[in-house]
Amino acid sequence: MVLLPIEKASWLEKGCSQVIGCDFRETFTPVVKPATIHTILSIDVIKRWSLRQVEVNNVFLNGDLTEEVYMQQPPGYVQTYANGKPLVCRLNKTLYGLRQAPGAWFDKLKTFDLSKFDAFLFIRVINQSHMYFIHVPIDIHFMEIKRILRYLDATIDYELHIRLSKRLPLVGYADANWGLDFDDRRSTTRHFVYFDGNLISWCSKKQQVVSWSTAEA
Repeated sequence: MVLLPIEKASWLEKGCSQVIGCDFRETFTPVVKPATIHTILSIDVIKRWSLRQVEVNNVFLNGDLTEEVYMQQPPGYVQTYANGKPLVCRLNKTLYGLRQAPGAWFDKLKTFDLSKFDAFLFIRVINQSHMYFIHVPIDIHFMEIKRILRYLDATIDYELHIRLSKRLPLVGYADANWGLDFDDRRSTTRHFVYFDGNLISWCSKKQQVVSWSTAEA
């Protein structure tokens, strides 16, 4: 038996050729920021709520297209009229690449009523370069494993805690060093935001321009 290689291809729409007002109208889609997720998790712990999660495959293909959009047939699947003129495809679903695809999916998503699901086994697969040599290890691989174990032992207490409390204070801390990078003299800004003692947002990055004073930094 000969096993043939399996190849996959994605059929994308050239959204750059769409005309606003003709091919699409709205492109806005709400996007959840990490700080929002951290806040919801904190409230979940405080209120003792039950969270549920759902994952959708080929998410954009679930959106319904309300506009009348046509596109060329993909190479290798071209159908023609009797006179040899190629047909075109009219889209019923939002393909990846359409300007309105994220918004159409959100319109479908907001009508969902998520119900309870049965418990099942979760499996997390970790694929790292350190695991490639497990069958034929040499000394350098053992040294690398020891280094990883030492790192894990030293950072075993480093974790993000979400605690239960009856109060809901929102506390923020901000700081910046002034021109301590001697190569470009740009400062580094840092901030941490805690909601009820739980860290929900943080940042530590170099500023884009040079500050002329500590107050400006």
